[in-house]
This record gives sequence, C-alpha cells and structure tokens, in this order.
Amino acid sequence: MTVAEGWVELVQGRIEVPRSARLRLTRNGLTSVPVTHAHTTTARRIANQIEERLPGVVEVVSPENKNRDYKTKPEHYALRGIPAYLIVDVRTATWTLLTQPENGAYQFMRI
Repeated sequence: MTVAEGWVELVQGRIEVPRSARLRLTRNGLTSVPVTHAHTTTARRIANQIEERLPGVVEVVSPENKNRDYKTKPEHYALRGIPAYLIVDVRTATWTLLTQPENGAYQFMRI
C-alpha cells in the first residue's frame, strides 16, 4: 500500500461518503466513484488477470445445485478458454477433469 492509498483509507473513514460511492485516488485527485462503476471496473480487471494466468478451475460440487457445477459452469469456463476444469464431488468421493476447451465445450473428460 502506498502512502497515498493509506491516506485515502484514513480520509474515507472521516468523510461522509454515500453508500452508493467510494473514494478513489486518481490522477485528478480524490474522486467519488459510484459503487456500480467501481465494482464493474474492478471485477473486469480481476477477470482479465485471472483468465490470463489461470491454468484451471477447481469446483467443489454444491449440494443445492449439482446441475450448475456439471453443466452450466463447464460451458462458461470452456467459452472463456480456461484450460482445465476439475469438479470434485465430496459426497460421492469422485472427481471429473475436463480439459482442451474448443468451441465452447471441453473435448476431454477423465473421471
């Protein structure tokens, strides 16, 4: 954390900022940024960094929505080009490894 970032945290606690905004230190000084814009920008930046470096995703199957982990998420990850998707089902003590995403689907499955 830089001195400037520490100062923003210190000031943010003492200045009344609406819940719909956050203070950001930019080239133009201290700026009030809407949460929705700040959140969207941060989420996009994180997603780009993750996708550039991510060798794969590990998912523990959710008891509430097993279909999402086995059907929906693999489609999303394959479309993004995530090289490997490991699905771990602790209830059945099994795992499934999906690899080689191509045209929005994984080409190889290993159980």
